[in-house]
Amino acid sequence: MQIPPPFALERYFGRYEFSAPPHMLSAADCETWSAGDLFALEEGSLDDFCSMRFGYTESQGDPTLREEISDLSGGDIGPDRCVVFAGAEEAIYITMHALLSPGDHVVILSPPAYQSLHEVPPRHIGADVSYWQMKEESGWRPDMAELWSLIRPETKCIVINTPHNPTGFHFSAAELDEIIGIAEEKGIWLFSDEVYRFGGEYSSADLLPSVASWYEKGISVGVMSKSFGLAGLRLGWVATRDTDLISRMLAWKDYTTICTSAPAEFLSTLALRHRETIIARNRDILNENRALLNAFFARHPDLFCCREPRAGPVCFPRFMGEEGGAEAFCDTLVRETGVILLPSTVFAPVTSISGLDSDGGTWCPPSRCWKSIWPKTGAERFVENGSVLLPGYQKKRQNITEVRTGMECSGLSSVFSVINPALWQCRIILCSFL
Repeated sequence: MQIPPPFALERYFGRYEFSAPPHMLSAADCETWSAGDLFALEEGSLDDFCSMRFGYTESQGDPTLREEISDLSGGDIGPDRCVVFAGAEEAIYITMHALLSPGDHVVILSPPAYQSLHEVPPRHIGADVSYWQMKEESGWRPDMAELWSLIRPETKCIVINTPHNPTGFHFSAAELDEIIGIAEEKGIWLFSDEVYRFGGEYSSADLLPSVASWYEKGISVGVMSKSFGLAGLRLGWVATRDTDLISRMLAWKDYTTICTSAPAEFLSTLALRHRETIIARNRDILNENRALLNAFFARHPDLFCCREPRAGPVCFPRFMGEEGGAEAFCDTLVRETGVILLPSTVFAPVTSISGLDSDGGTWCPPSRCWKSIWPKTGAERFVENGSVLLPGYQKKRQNITEVRTGMECSGLSSVFSVINPALWQCRIILCSFL
């Protein structure tokens, strides 16, 4: 068995995230909650937690938790149609292995994209992959006619992500209905990464039904990390109507985690019971900071071009400056300021991005990738005076070191740079974007 290629996003985080007390401004999960915050949502929950015994849990997931996931999924997705995993990563990996075989053809919405979605089918399974292109000039909206052209007689699955990471694109109900119509006509599975569903939408009116509830061959992936801001629980799930697929997923899970953590299942169930409270807070922060983000770009049209995101806590602007290496800039910034940013290269699959050439089927070098900013979620506030508000709504301010560099300020996450063109001096301004 071949060793898989490095997971670019995780390896980049791994270099810096826990080695120093940094300003983590490049993750994509919403502002988190403390254990005390969660227990405060429901009287008696702490006592119930303390009386819990740490035995094994059911492989498919705690029945009470699956009831909440079923309710979140909607339609006729019952608890027996849900499988709990150790995060969305395991859910993606196992489900694709249970569904696909070598030689199957898969159409993947990309680039840019989360690496698992475009790496697991071709590299880990041996599937034949076509990429359904997202283009900046179209507001990152893919062309439905192009999707039709990519379908083959042997196409097994279409893979989508909505709300989309990192562009902030979100399909409309009519667009998703059209995709389902294409899949249904051809008998194709539709794998939908919905980790920003139910919370990533700027308005509840933009909430789409889960694909699993809408289509017989639909597969919906959810997680506690993103919209709910509970990444440390490491708990995700898959919902699908197909009982044979569920059986194959559970067979695979016997060789990975077997079951998920009892404390994680308890706390996830508690959070999902009070999801309206959690999502309301997150959506308020999101809409407040989105207005600040738009105002920032309006003040600096010569430096930034951004297709306004339609949903989710992330977006993917372009910095219009001199050429330079995104990773080199980000490395310099974290060393000199403790601010962790995410270069756009970690999202590029083995193909071109919106017309830019790939490098022989490998990752695009930094100087040839999109210049991007990927704002993180969080509770910090936007400040444009050379200082930042620390996380957690604290009032204490802390100056951020100015970084003088001749490199392009590209690949930024949740930090916006005001450039002095004469000195190429970047003053980092913290902006949370939930």
